[in-house]
Amino acid sequence: MKKFPLNKLLAAALLFCFTLYIYGQSSKEIIAKAGNISITKEEFVKRYEMSAHPNPRGLNEEELKKEFVYTLLAEKLLAQSQSAGKIATKLEFQALMDYIQNNYLRDYLYKKEVKDKIAIPDSEMAIGYQRSLKNFRVKFIFSNDEKEITAIYSSLMNGALFDSILQTRSEYNEQKEAAKVTFGSMAPEVESEIYKLLPGQFTPPVELEEGWYICKVYEAEVKKSLEQSDISNMKKVLEKREEDKLYGEFYKKFFKGVNVNTDRPLFERLAKAFFDYLQKHEKDFVQIKAVKFRFTEKELGGMINDLGLTGEEKNKVFIKFESNPVSFGQFLQQLRISDIGFQKIEEQHIRNILNSFIYSFIQNELLVRESIKRGYDKIPEVANELKSWKEYYLAHDVMKKIFRELNVTNEEAEEYFKKENNYVIQADSVKIIEILLSNLEEAEFVLDQINKGTDFEKLAEDYSIRKELKNKKGEYDLLPVSENNDLGQIAYSMKVGEVLGPIELEEGYAIIKLVDKKEGIKKYHSQFEEAKEEIKNILRTEKMYKTLDDITAELAEEKGIYINEALLNSVKVTMVDMVVLRRFGFGGQMLAVPFTPHYSSWLKTYLQKQKKDLPK
Repeated sequence: MKKFPLNKLLAAALLFCFTLYIYGQSSKEIIAKAGNISITKEEFVKRYEMSAHPNPRGLNEEELKKEFVYTLLAEKLLAQSQSAGKIATKLEFQALMDYIQNNYLRDYLYKKEVKDKIAIPDSEMAIGYQRSLKNFRVKFIFSNDEKEITAIYSSLMNGALFDSILQTRSEYNEQKEAAKVTFGSMAPEVESEIYKLLPGQFTPPVELEEGWYICKVYEAEVKKSLEQSDISNMKKVLEKREEDKLYGEFYKKFFKGVNVNTDRPLFERLAKAFFDYLQKHEKDFVQIKAVKFRFTEKELGGMINDLGLTGEEKNKVFIKFESNPVSFGQFLQQLRISDIGFQKIEEQHIRNILNSFIYSFIQNELLVRESIKRGYDKIPEVANELKSWKEYYLAHDVMKKIFRELNVTNEEAEEYFKKENNYVIQADSVKIIEILLSNLEEAEFVLDQINKGTDFEKLAEDYSIRKELKNKKGEYDLLPVSENNDLGQIAYSMKVGEVLGPIELEEGYAIIKLVDKKEGIKKYHSQFEEAKEEIKNILRTEKMYKTLDDITAELAEEKGIYINEALLNSVKVTMVDMVVLRRFGFGGQMLAVPFTPHYSSWLKTYLQKQKKDLPK
């Protein structure tokens, strides 16, 4: 069974708050500067180690680090440009920044109320140690009917055979062999009963959220001592259970007696808008295994536009907090950058899903407000994380704005055609298979399936939301590297057979596998009209990068650049490419850091302007 290398897959790490990166005072040393812009050692290492660095040119570590510094400088310079200032004032951009900030604010509150309070008593450590010495082989009988499970237990106590009863039930099909149970592998309530038993004995009914279980022990294995890995796993299990306990206690206390209402007519209007949009566009949705009708930003934008709201309607209070209520317009801005899906086009089902979404929104908003009340929005770590994301999105929006505004005339294209004697140099191209997903939870699941050896094309067929590639199992025709945002360029920097993702696109999160790549060749055209559009794409791309290089170099010249090469060369980084997922306390997840493809071509333009070497 083939497994793809982990260094090209997302590593789903639990990175709560800022505990992962703890450096000494030297971490505040400056690696690079441009005017008031600076890149600290801490920021560089964090961004570098949590990003993937496809390296087809075989650059050494020193060269890769230098390229990445130039990339970060370009990102920060573009984020301070005049265009970025205009983008930052848009409501859509502010809604995105609020969403990101709120994740970090809730996470910091979680850190203070849960993570920082975890302490395992010696008595629990002793119990954990003793249980870690034992492994069991177990089967279970399950029922979500209390009367039925009670009757089964009564039969067992009166001498009925466990296996005979199990063989008559549906759960038998999933446990032909007894499952191995180790410390931490089952719910604590079930585990406590199992660890009281000897082989051949069974538990009383144990109630969990989904129903009742009776478990029977078939074998028991006792270790003489624990390996260091066993002890480490035991501590993780105990810490996670203590974390869950503290979270439950905080949740009950914090939300006790809280009652926040919504405007019912506006709720009904929104539910109807979803229903009407689904009826009208049912055939436009891609049917995938996870969710039948997944609304991405595109569909949500269309549905919100269909509402045809006036300014007065947007300003109407929708969520009735005692102070600072949320208007309908504010809620819709947050909805637009969120993720919501439905399994069927049925009015009551849509109301139920929407009601759950709003319930979570209210809870998250209350947690954010508590965090702000405590002043966590002024914590430097929170501000720095938000600044990093803001610079990333501003820089990429500037790039997209440049590309949208560029135009190539017929005269320019024809001049190129004649100059090249009817030959057109085609762009480098790639052939990729893409799995496009609407959120990171789905991306994490798919990457886990890839690691388990599931066929990539099969996963694309089952889960990708890109409709035009659905019948092709996610496979593109040869894709010029200049097309589809950064996707083509990223793929060209990979090796054939490699998998990389998730890559954040406007449409969602892409996981790609490079199938083939080809260098551009010269192609002869007898008539200009045959090649016109191809030439325009080439010239438009060239113009974009020249314009981008000129703007970045001009900003760099205006501010001046300083690179501490000695410090940069001394920085030790992990040369294992990963795109790391960060899960936040109280829910939510994002990429741990922005994933930025290397961009250093601007430096050549800068040096030409300066007519000198880069200052040390």
